[in-house]
Amino acid sequence: HFSYRNVIRLSLRELDKKCNAEKRNDFLKAWKLIQELPPTNPNSFWSIASYHGMPFKHRRVPLGGDESEEDSSGTGKEEDQEPTTWGGYCQHGNVLFPFWHRFYCLRLEQALQSVLERGKERVALHYWDASSKESKSEGLPHIVTAEYVHIDGEYVPNPLFKFKLPVPIEDDVPNEDPNSKFYEKKAGYDTCRYPYSGIRSPDEAKEAALAHNDEIDGRNETAQSLLQTNIIGWLSNGGRNHGGAAKQLEDCLHTPDYNPFSNTSSVHSPDVSLEQPHNDLHLAIGGFTQPDTNEDGSVKQDAQGNFCWNGPIEGANGDMGANEVASFDPVFFLHHCNIDRMLWVWQKKHKKTDPCTFTIDNSDEEDQGISNSNQGATPNQTWGQKLNEETILYPFQDEYGVPRTSTDCINIVSQLDYDYSIGSLDQ
Repeated sequence: HFSYRNVIRLSLRELDKKCNAEKRNDFLKAWKLIQELPPTNPNSFWSIASYHGMPFKHRRVPLGGDESEEDSSGTGKEEDQEPTTWGGYCQHGNVLFPFWHRFYCLRLEQALQSVLERGKERVALHYWDASSKESKSEGLPHIVTAEYVHIDGEYVPNPLFKFKLPVPIEDDVPNEDPNSKFYEKKAGYDTCRYPYSGIRSPDEAKEAALAHNDEIDGRNETAQSLLQTNIIGWLSNGGRNHGGAAKQLEDCLHTPDYNPFSNTSSVHSPDVSLEQPHNDLHLAIGGFTQPDTNEDGSVKQDAQGNFCWNGPIEGANGDMGANEVASFDPVFFLHHCNIDRMLWVWQKKHKKTDPCTFTIDNSDEEDQGISNSNQGATPNQTWGQKLNEETILYPFQDEYGVPRTSTDCINIVSQLDYDYSIGSLDQ
């Protein structure tokens, strides 16, 4: 535990208040500094962003060792196993999704604190309150969409707007993910959001993406207005639930049991999961081409027989829309910080904040979310492994090199020394 008082994570729009001007400046400054660190530095934005998905590489975390260490031990799949493995550390489609990403946000916050500390006032990772009335009417806050911001009185490129890759995103190991080839990128690439496409591989896909981007630049509307319109649409009526992602964030709080709340594996469940609006907002920011359908489910066609597309611009493929590279867009962590806040709101509502009594029930063999089979094993896991609150959340470790588990992050205040301001749905 730290000797400081708890860090308070604010909504991004709260940072616009005059009383929070110093917090806003320090937040932006710390983001700028971690993006400027060499990619080999474990606190660099590149290093932490690469935990989630690509670049897939030989990585196995030695117990009691440095979380940044890598060797040739592979992805944790035994040679005689069948299976599909996922080359990143992230957890999706299973009961570990909320707590793995809780530690992921904490790791990024610790990096921000490592480069900037003022006495006992530590920098926090602040959140995008997606279900606030401002977000539902305006989309992302200006601090995320502005190309330039003031830091220490200077007008500089906004570190939350995009990230320039210091080294290429290229897989070091063969893998069975057919999408990987589409998300390889060269050093110097700038992350992008809807309505642009970030596809840079293979060559024919790159040509189509660049032609698409030129077409976007030739439109009358600005890219920013198209992005905000798309996000507002997803918040109000997009996604699996026609009520939109904002309504899903509210509805998931009424799901009484942790397992269906935690992930989307129970697709036929009447309960709403936290992971569903999380997914929808990734697609809203990154871009997703969705066909317009008739009442019978068939795809609508125009008089010439061309498919009709609903909402999003066909061809948009920003980084937030792909698991492989989403974490390289800084907005990833601002979005996930709010997902973590929603987890905490749910825990408080259902009295699930005690690490001594919190358990994950993995006794129901029909519950697909209790194993890693949906996504595939991550490094150090075996394929089909059963998951619970004691499953190690690689690559996270404490200061003594002890691997972290969900039990270590149940109560954010007493165990992790941070808390959230009162945001939308908290009441």
